[in-house]
Amino acid sequence: MADLATLRTAELLQLHAEIAGELRGRQILRSANNPTGDYAEHLFAKAMDWALVSNSNAAFDAIDALGQRYQIKCRRTTRTSSRSRQLGALRRLPEKGFDYLAVLLLKENYEVERAMIMPHAVIEPITRFSPHVNGWILRLQEDHWAIDGVLDVTERLRVVAQELL
Repeated sequence: MADLATLRTAELLQLHAEIAGELRGRQILRSANNPTGDYAEHLFAKAMDWALVSNSNAAFDAIDALGQRYQIKCRRTTRTSSRSRQLGALRRLPEKGFDYLAVLLLKENYEVERAMIMPHAVIEPITRFSPHVNGWILRLQEDHWAIDGVLDVTERLRVVAQELL
């Protein structure tokens, strides 16, 4: 593997673009955006046997064989940035555009840290509305995995992630 410290900025950016293209070719990523969200969608779809829907669908990301709709959110923590566990804003939460929220926490190196599936009914009480982002904010806490109805799927996602190595 190349010593990244010896590469010029342009070479690093080119390498990043090539890596992203290869991951899209392997169908790990679905877009040219930050890979964290696409990777989470891929892991959940494989682990849970869900079908991913079009990227243009704002309400949910995947659907299961019974027609249940899943919004997938992911947070990757790093040493150099905030260790916050705040997920991206949940839009139009009261409209119930999804049945379950699938959540993945990744370590800095993209290893699976924790994962869960939360029924819609338990989400609103643990969020707060932010007018600034026009959405509901969820900051994950360890006790969220113990909420009645929440399914811890950490090991299932770890198995799928391990298969990608």
